[in-house]
Amino acid sequence: MWQNETQQQNEQLFPPQPPIGQVFRYPGRDARPRQDGAVSPVLKVQMLLCLLLLGAVLGLRLLKLPAYEYFKGQYEAIMAEDGEFLRQQEWFALAESFLEGVRVQAQETVSGWEEEWAEQEQAGNSQAGQENSQTTQAAFWGSWFQKEPPEGCSLKSYLPDAEMVCPLEAYTISSEYGWRTDPLTGKRGDFHKGIDLAAGEGQPIYAPLEGWVESVRADSAGGNFILLRHEGTLSTRYCHMQYIFVRTGEKVSAGQVLGTVGQTGQATGPHLHWELIYENVHYDPAEALGLAGAV
Repeated sequence: MWQNETQQQNEQLFPPQPPIGQVFRYPGRDARPRQDGAVSPVLKVQMLLCLLLLGAVLGLRLLKLPAYEYFKGQYEAIMAEDGEFLRQQEWFALAESFLEGVRVQAQETVSGWEEEWAEQEQAGNSQAGQENSQTTQAAFWGSWFQKEPPEGCSLKSYLPDAEMVCPLEAYTISSEYGWRTDPLTGKRGDFHKGIDLAAGEGQPIYAPLEGWVESVRADSAGGNFILLRHEGTLSTRYCHMQYIFVRTGEKVSAGQVLGTVGQTGQATGPHLHWELIYENVHYDPAEALGLAGAV
């Protein structure tokens, strides 16, 4: 008798809990609502998980991150299958695959760091090792969460076969290639298709490579600009020019003066907006001009 009384007291103090699998189980059709009108704790947990997953997917979509396309494909595959709606096995597999991808990339990145640190310790240059590890970390996170460029643009660099002549002798980089805040409107999310080199008005602009003038035009945005076609499918574009000294169809040589720096069109001051285009795709021109890391 005393054993029964002890068991009853323990059940009052520590009521039996449902198995953990029932907490994340989709409610069956025979599930009945509680008579007292209160929301089941199981349903609360499931609703919270759904909201968290929805918020994460919406965030990936708004930021246009590459990971969004992966989850979109996995979701469509799950919905296309026959069976119970929103089966927990598929959702757990989707979450597990995401975590596995992060784990694999993290493991590869850490292994790379360890190799770099070992090499730097042997060379006795710890400062360079730290800079390299930071670059590796940025590349790791960028591969998952870097915002994709618009159509016709790439975040990569393109290096021509021939060495390029810098279009200006003296300049300051006022706006780099890629995503930025528009300096005129203050609107975020503007993609800059070239690099802005601030310089004194009237400073000569040089052709970086041999080629010919494909077009000489003017509009409200780029002001006076020219487009040079070089060997193959490589082109360069020059905007906001003050004066233009060449004509359409004219052949130019590397280092030839094309015109002068101005501030025509939409510009906050005298500068050269310079674009590098290969096979109709814009690339970051900084490395091609040897300007990578310059300020």
